Order: sequence, then structure tokens, then C-alpha cells
Amino acid sequence: MKTKIDSFFSGYADAFMSKNLSHLAEFYSLPATFFTEEAEEIVFDESSFCENTRKVLEAYESLGICQMRFSEETHTPISKFLTLVSLQWQFLNAESQLVYCATTRYLLRKQVANDDNTENKLKIAAVFMVDEMTQFLNCLSNQD
Repeated sequence: MKTKIDSFFSGYADAFMSKNLSHLAEFYSLPATFFTEEAEEIVFDESSFCENTRKVLEAYESLGICQMRFSEETHTPISKFLTLVSLQWQFLNAESQLVYCATTRYLLRKQVANDDNTENKLKIAAVFMVDEMTQFLNCLSNQD
């Protein structure tokens, strides 16, 4: 499963950097729930997800972020269909210099295929921002 998780998040990072909002939304089981560090719960449908992500991408552009790398810290199977994955993200500029890093956890859901011709896919069902929002906002405030 680790190879499938690595492949999933590599595709996710590529989709994020391509700025294709509809493709990025395909990585999620929408509506999806995001939890901030302060335990604020935000539920995104496709429209609100794309709007929020567009704003994040604009902020990334203002910070010069053009690369995302990740390392898997842990992954814990919860059931046959659910896995909790913790990633350390590195956000880099065009010179591959670190702009900021953050830890985020994802609840991945294995989508069960409806027919024999469809492969089972992973989808993000929930996101837990361990320190991502704090790091992101600190980076934005230091930009001024």
C-alpha cells in the first residue's frame, strides 16, 4: 500500500502545481472535511473547494512557490477501506529553496469499484492540518 500512497500523493502534488482545480478536486471524496489546528471544521463541496484552492494557489504564487515535495511520516490502516497518512510537505521556490514546510494528515478512503473494469482508487476524505495553516500564515505575514 505504501507504493500506492506515494504514487497518489505524487500525483496530488503534480495536480496542485499544475493549478488545474477540477483535476485536483478528483483526488478528494467531496464533500470532504478539513480540520484546522484550532479544531475548526470546514466542509468543502466541489465549488467551495475549488474557490478556496484558487486562493491558496494565488498565495503560493505570491510566495514564489512552484514545487511541492513530501515525505511520509506514518501511515496507519484504520480498516480495509480507510488509512490515516501523515506527510511532511516542503514548499519550494524556483531555485529549490525551502519557503516553508508543514505537517498534514489525510484520511484516505479506498473507493470500491462499481464494476470489474474500474480499479479501486484512493480519495482524500478528510484533512487534518497539524501545523500547515500556522506555517502558511506565518510565511505570508513575513512576506510583507
